[in-house]
Amino acid sequence: MSLSVLSKLLEPEWEKRVTQHYKRPGSNNNLSLCEQILMLLLYYRSYTTQIFIGFLFDIDDSRVCRNINRL
Repeated sequence: MSLSVLSKLLEPEWEKRVTQHYKRPGSNNNLSLCEQILMLLLYYRSYTTQIFIGFLFDIDDSRVCRNINRL
């Protein structure tokens, strides 16, 4: 199963549970769902540090932690 297919399968559930729940002031998430899934899979597969993953995706390590916990 490719990442784009997985992303399309999870998109409706993601919109229903997460996107509507987090409608509040603050910075928007700059990563697409596909990128967030890729980040999660990279973290689980290689178990690299969140600081390094943040460097790869050009986001702060605290945002990496929040995205992993949310997914």
